[in-house]
Amino acid sequence: AAAAVAPRGVQRRAASADRTMGKWWDKNDGSYGKRGGGNGFASGDQKQKNAAAAAEGRAVYVRGIPQDWTVDKLDDFFKHQGDIESINLMPAKHGQKARAAFINFCSANDAESAAEVCDNLPVESSLPDTFRLVCSIKKAPGQKVDMVSGFSDLSRARQEKRAVYLSQMPMEFSLDDIRDLLQPLGIVESIKELPATRNRSCFAIMSSPDMAIAVIEQLDGSSVRGMKISATFP
Repeated sequence: AAAAVAPRGVQRRAASADRTMGKWWDKNDGSYGKRGGGNGFASGDQKQKNAAAAAEGRAVYVRGIPQDWTVDKLDDFFKHQGDIESINLMPAKHGQKARAAFINFCSANDAESAAEVCDNLPVESSLPDTFRLVCSIKKAPGQKVDMVSGFSDLSRARQEKRAVYLSQMPMEFSLDDIRDLLQPLGIVESIKELPATRNRSCFAIMSSPDMAIAVIEQLDGSSVRGMKISATFP
């Protein structure tokens, strides 16, 4: 996978230093450090920011994070969905293959967009295991918004079988290229691009289930610019 880009004004930390301790990073003041005094808990100031983000619907709780991902990697991955205020990567737990984090966005709309696009999304890792993110909006401790509750166009399209997950597309593929690929097969309502790593991927929302099926039948396994692309229901 492509290397994560370090936040502005922040020196990148080695991935190994991130594995046993939780980390927080505040984008507003550039502060970057360990969570608490080695006990895996956020500082008092960070707890207040987390509570404020949750109360305002700006906090995304992410599970299924590969253990080799760092705070920088999380920022690079989620910044495509909106402006990030802070990231709180939880300590790795013994016996668990994946980690969890709170991604606090600057706006509730960006948080909802990130949660709907990245929920149930397979991600790459240098580790041999398969990882799939699970994202939810934290409204209050112990509460979350179900990502298939129908509050967003992608959630509704998933339930109605109108959403198609396209992956393994060439890195140089633009949004116009994706539209050109889809339009002969039906009416494209919207395309939600995902962070690019070794290849380009997106969610395409079609106008009807039949159109989504046509996209999958025609494009799954087809060759585009020397790459065999994948088209499936998300």
